[in-house]
Amino acid sequence: MEGYIDALLEQYGMQDCKPADTPMDPGTAKAFMLLPVDTPDPMYMQKFQQLVGALMWLCRIRFDLLFCVNLFARSLQCATKQHFELAVGRPLRYLQKTKKLGMVLQGGLWVLEGYGDADLAGDLRTARSTSGYFLRIGNGGSISASSKLERKISTSTGQAETYALVSLVKEVVWVRLLAWDLGFPFSGPTPVFTDNDGVLKQATKSINHAAAKHYRLGQAYIRSKGVECIIEVCGIDTLKNASDAFTKALHAPLFLRHRRVFMGPQIGE
Repeated sequence: MEGYIDALLEQYGMQDCKPADTPMDPGTAKAFMLLPVDTPDPMYMQKFQQLVGALMWLCRIRFDLLFCVNLFARSLQCATKQHFELAVGRPLRYLQKTKKLGMVLQGGLWVLEGYGDADLAGDLRTARSTSGYFLRIGNGGSISASSKLERKISTSTGQAETYALVSLVKEVVWVRLLAWDLGFPFSGPTPVFTDNDGVLKQATKSINHAAAKHYRLGQAYIRSKGVECIIEVCGIDTLKNASDAFTKALHAPLFLRHRRVFMGPQIGE
């Protein structure tokens, strides 16, 4: 993996670039979202697509790049020189500093847990929300993660967070079935963490108020998996919800704290 990163840096003339602590900072993410999309440049669009493809390959085991790649993928068909220049800067500087970073899976308790979050109307151009989640076993790194732009526009935080939790619960169901088929079943319900109090309450009790009717099917699905003892929805403080790193660009201190949770403790930490 280190060799792949070295080759990527050399390809884009970034082998001597100044290292960065994060793959994307909030200011750069905002600037990228506000770039014009109605005058794509075919030459730079191809370069942009090649770069995003190279970063996407790294995402197989480098979940710390997921939001960054998710953001870039929104402009694959409308990229300009500005898109390419922003994409080739910060992420590659981050890779320069994290060549040896990897997913650390630790032995120990065979316990599956998931974290989910959403950034309401996080995409400044479309007002669509970005949802993210990850699953990990014990205290090691993640075995599954996602960062995606929701297809529908959410009109409330509760709706956005519910959609994110539904995606997480579906992944939990699939992973538990896979573990069962492999002969390593998980005992007891899987804790899934959310930092939204309304979603937490709706996960155990039907709250049939007008503001929540348009996403009550998602609520019902989450409650049904709780009744089946497949999941247990738990609350978590917003600043401790590491899946926040999959929904938006964060400043370095918080990003690095979250990265340690979903990537596992690195050598020397």
